[in-house]
Amino acid sequence: MKHWITSLMVTAALLVGASGSHVWAAKSFSQPVSGTHITQKYGKQHRAIDYQRYKRDKGFVGSIGDGKVIKVKRDAKCDYGWHVMVDHGDGYVSVYSHLSGISVLQGQKVKKGNKIGNMGKTGKVHAKYPILHLEVIKDGKKINPMSVMK
Repeated sequence: MKHWITSLMVTAALLVGASGSHVWAAKSFSQPVSGTHITQKYGKQHRAIDYQRYKRDKGFVGSIGDGKVIKVKRDAKCDYGWHVMVDHGDGYVSVYSHLSGISVLQGQKVKKGNKIGNMGKTGKVHAKYPILHLEVIKDGKKINPMSVMK
């Protein structure tokens, strides 16, 4: 199956600074979707990125990195609608919300780019076309997904 996700190498490598001190580099994840536009950026009131397709097809959603699925919820009436959470290790968790279909099971291991599901309009969303609400959590706090994606 052809994946539309750009494959990038994880860069969680140990760097040695000029002073000889060790500095940990942040993980680098890939974009979860292609053929979309960002309709809402990360900010004080919106701790996520929203991607939207301008077609009616549901769009493939891939994992931003290697990890283990820690939650699968199929509840179209909750705020997030159908959603999946993936633990990437080192304190990183990604959340994929408003899905129309889910392709993984809780406890399943995924690789970067593996299909999580399809974009959708489940939950509390007021979009004309399918969307993906992506959150990245580091050590329990939501961070700007763009700070760790290339």
